[in-house]
Amino acid sequence: MSKYKANVLFQLTGSIACYKACNVISKLVQEGCDVKTVVSENALKFIGKSTLEGLTHHAVYMDTFEDRSALEHIALTKWMDLAIICPATANILNKLAAGIGDDFISTTFLAWDLKKPYLVAPAMNQNMYAHPATRRSLGVLEGWGVKVLGTGRGYQACGDNGSGRLLEPEEIYIEIVNSLRRTGLSTVGAAGVEGAGLAKPSDDRALRKRRGRRMSDGHGVAERVLRSGPLDTGSQEKDFANPVPVSSARVHNRKEEIKA
Repeated sequence: MSKYKANVLFQLTGSIACYKACNVISKLVQEGCDVKTVVSENALKFIGKSTLEGLTHHAVYMDTFEDRSALEHIALTKWMDLAIICPATANILNKLAAGIGDDFISTTFLAWDLKKPYLVAPAMNQNMYAHPATRRSLGVLEGWGVKVLGTGRGYQACGDNGSGRLLEPEEIYIEIVNSLRRTGLSTVGAAGVEGAGLAKPSDDRALRKRRGRRMSDGHGVAERVLRSGPLDTGSQEKDFANPVPVSSARVHNRKEEIKA
């Protein structure tokens, strides 16, 4: 029996938001998960292999045909309890929806055991996020059983202000823990999310309306969840107390953004 609570396959694609993913990976490792990472070539333009290896204590996968890696995309789908692409660019989302398998991430997706949870956390410019091709691809992926996370709304690296920002690390972490708990891996995050049910997107909207104020770089979200009971103030609040500064964002779920 594995000494780890869960095996998480964490995949990163080329986005400036890769720095947020490192916070999520760190938290998962701290909570007892065994995390292995796969990166696209462009992801390494924003983050180095040494960072991911230092956080996970595993080598980073990138080249499908690297020595001893020809069948690793199959082995990883058998090893993992959950997979997530975070950040997920418009390119990878549209590629997956088209059934293309030309790199490590896309071939791993095609080998995915559909009974296991698979999450994508979009991150892109607001126009790319609203493009019909991207909206169609997100719908296709959801139809196949992929859980498509929402995005934040706010200032973007290109200077635009709108939907498409990657969710804050604590929100992504909660989504991962929720998905693992639904598979029966209830010990994952038990110290931080045991007891009260974590908010669903619809519950999140209601809570936010009652709060009647903007969320600032994820701290408001953490405070909301802490007050409602699901997160442990001794670990969760400490770990996410000082994220890399970002601008204010109001997080919407996918249905809200389609109406926007």
